[in-house]
Amino acid sequence: MDDVGTPESLMANEMMSKFPWTKGRVVVTTRSEAWSTKKGFQGLHVESMSEAEALALVRDRVHQWSFESDVEVMRFVTELGAFPLALSQACATCASDQVSFATPSDYIVRHKDQSEKLARWKRHAEGVGEEEYPWGFLEMLLLSLQEVKRHLMDQSAPEEDVQGAMRLLRMMSWLLPTGVPLNLLGNPEALAGPVKLLGGQGLVTFAKGCLSMHPLVQQAIRREDIILQMLGGSVETTLQEVVGDLKEFVKGYTRDDKSTFDKAAAGAPHVLHVVGLVQETVACEQWPEELDDVAGKVAGYLQDISCAFGNALVLRSAQLAYRTWKPGHDHVDVANTQYNMALVHKSMNKQEEAKRLFSRCAEVYAKVYGADHSETLDAKKQAAGCSSK
Repeated sequence: MDDVGTPESLMANEMMSKFPWTKGRVVVTTRSEAWSTKKGFQGLHVESMSEAEALALVRDRVHQWSFESDVEVMRFVTELGAFPLALSQACATCASDQVSFATPSDYIVRHKDQSEKLARWKRHAEGVGEEEYPWGFLEMLLLSLQEVKRHLMDQSAPEEDVQGAMRLLRMMSWLLPTGVPLNLLGNPEALAGPVKLLGGQGLVTFAKGCLSMHPLVQQAIRREDIILQMLGGSVETTLQEVVGDLKEFVKGYTRDDKSTFDKAAAGAPHVLHVVGLVQETVACEQWPEELDDVAGKVAGYLQDISCAFGNALVLRSAQLAYRTWKPGHDHVDVANTQYNMALVHKSMNKQEEAKRLFSRCAEVYAKVYGADHSETLDAKKQAAGCSSK
């Protein structure tokens, strides 16, 4: 983590305190002397490099600049303050075959341009996210996103890969942070380029056919307008895309075909996660209509496997909230949802609640279909069955 403030300003932050400090080692660069006495951290005081040392480092790392004058290379060194880590990172970028800095001046121009953009972002986003994470985290994230978009300006990656990378980030921000099947998000072959671009900036990791993203990055993308603007989307459009992909992923599930269970099992945790986030952060009128269908499909799967009734009830409850808001309490869709919830309660041996819901269904069915309709009679029978136990 680069150029952080005092230990207290970082550790006191609730979200940043959850950063996986204990997994391996974390390098923190800082100008604050307070870190030198921080328990559990080993300090190393680093001075700026001498002109000769800095020049030798750049010459050794960036071979395509071997014919440039020392004066121009030293301008590059001065721009970065001759700090070892800053120089090493910049040299690695300039030496990469993914970028095209033909001369030190090219990098200096790009570096100044980025610094000016960051200053504008910082002024524009003053106070944004400070309760969840420090500005330094947003700054790092914005730089990474800008690097991905730069491939479009440099024509070093196809436009569809850059746009695909932006869409992947928006989609991933609403799914679980780990274990997202790549084929849930689209054609794996078509997504290979976008995944490579994002992996190059450390925004996602890819292993065993699944993508992962740090929860802090997910939260920032979901919450911060400045980032959504960079990614070319909105909460509403992103949710529609996420739910559309989830619906496509689980649509083939049927209880009569065991071969369809695997996809339902892979999609269910992400559907539960999305439904939970939507309930917490989005008003009912902004819910994608297809979320109702997806929640119902996955809830049916969870009931069919007879070992996840609690999660099935979560999804049915979300359906009930949405359907009650949309058509009203006495609509048949609301009664259908209550019937399914009653089945779950009955399976969980919560007989009184099951009876209450079955009875409510019978009332609505009687109004809509008539007292002698098969749906009405079935609901009454189910309610009577609960009372006998």
